[in-house]
Amino acid sequence: MKEIHFYGHESKGIIAGLIRWKIGSAINHISIGANNYVFESTALSNGVTVSSRKRDDIIMKQSLVVTDDEYEKIINYLDDSVGKEYDFSAFVSFALNKKRQNDAKVFCNEFAAGILDIISVDYKISRNLASPKDFMYFIKGLKQGLLRAQNDK
Repeated sequence: MKEIHFYGHESKGIIAGLIRWKIGSAINHISIGANNYVFESTALSNGVTVSSRKRDDIIMKQSLVVTDDEYEKIINYLDDSVGKEYDFSAFVSFALNKKRQNDAKVFCNEFAAGILDIISVDYKISRNLASPKDFMYFIKGLKQGLLRAQNDK
């Protein structure tokens, strides 16, 4: 069993401020920690990047325990995603509450939700209308539900 970490960020800047204002939350970005690296999809980098350092603006962390097989699949997904372009159309759809996205590109929520597909968790919240805050609290609830299920055995 291994852990995947989801980090909720309070990024600075005009776009980050607009996102925080729209969603009424300090959490306006998500990154993923795995295998001693941090993966994220950002507009500033125009897509998915990987770094050996965590950002300084993390204000929430949620971790999920996954099987070794799931972990290997997640690492492959993360590695294969590096260099994938940022989905600016999904950012606009989020801002305007419209469902529109380019499946060849990815933004932070959508990128993080790809991990849920790998571990067979049905993420019913719209991937391009949900906020980073929505996603982080979904992971928190999922983790608590999994812990309760393990304790009931």
